[in-house]
This record gives sequence, structure tokens and C-alpha cells, in this order.
Amino acid sequence: PALIEGERPIVARVSRLDEKDVVRLVMRDEATGVDVIEEVRSVQALFTHRDPTSQFALHKAVVMLFMFPETITSSNDVSFASRLESCFEYGIELRTEVKLPKGSGLGTSSILAFAMVHALLEAATRARWQPLDSEGKPFNLAAQVERYQCSESQNLVQDELASVNVDLDVVVNAVLAVEQLITTGGGWQDQV
Repeated sequence: PALIEGERPIVARVSRLDEKDVVRLVMRDEATGVDVIEEVRSVQALFTHRDPTSQFALHKAVVMLFMFPETITSSNDVSFASRLESCFEYGIELRTEVKLPKGSGLGTSSILAFAMVHALLEAATRARWQPLDSEGKPFNLAAQVERYQCSESQNLVQDELASVNVDLDVVVNAVLAVEQLITTGGGWQDQV
């Protein structure tokens, strides 16, 4: 994968929160070095993903598709807290860092969406996911994916050798759906 100053330019990290009814979205503003934070406590709050000028539109679209896919096509009275608990058993923080310029044409939003889906998938299943290419070989990610920074007593990975089997095409299609959800349609490279 491409590295910038020896590091992957996109990072998605999921951490456990003590609060059970919140998804905390955090992104680092590379220009100022300050974390921008928004806490989501309802399905309705996720619907602002439709505004591509919203700072967390991409994050909210990923969470919406991951946790509430049935609400994409119709308004549904789903309990945010109960769905969060059934997916993760607690509240989560989804933290991202991007060291690439917006609008660079490098597919940053798609790579970031892929990394967030990957991190949420590992968090929900408590198992590692190694994407495989069409020949069954490990797929090198352009993003760094981390999950659960917590004490050993709270280790959420049941077995470090455990893995989840999810077809790469499913995640790629999820990323394409996320790009559509934020109403941008994705960059030109997403249409190929």
C-alpha cells in the first residue's frame, strides 16, 4: 500500500465506550491538529448523512448502512440503543484520521468508508477480517484498521486466531452504497 511519511494515510479505529447508548464520531482535523467530535444517540441523527457538506456525512452513512440497513429505504421506528447493544453490546467511538487532501481524486472517501466498514465489522464480530483478492490472496489495504483499545480484562477478541469470513465484494458494494447515501455519487474513479 501507499505510505506517506512511512504511515498509511487513512486510519479507522473503533473503541469501546462506557456509555451504552452513543456512537461517538471523531475525526482529526489535519490542518489544526484538533479532534472534531459528534455524538449520535438516535437514528434520526444519522439521517444528516444526506447532506454531503456535513462533516460526518460519510461516517453517518457507514454507521447507518452497517447498523440500520432497513431504514435506508423507509423510515422505521428502530431503537437506536437496542440496535447498538445488539451489534456491539455497548457504545462505540469511531475515530478516523486522513492525511490526504479533500478532493484529491485519490479515492479517499471510498478508502475511508472501506476502512470504517472493516473496523465496524471486526468490532461487531469480535474477529479479524482479512480481505482476500479474487485469487484468494490477502488484499493489502491502503488504510490502517484498528479495533478496541481496551484493557486485557475487556478484550473483545475471543481468540486472536478467530476470523470472520466476509466476501470482499460485499464490503466493496457496501462502500458503493455509502457513496450513494451521501448523495455525491462518489468520485469519477468510483464509476469505473
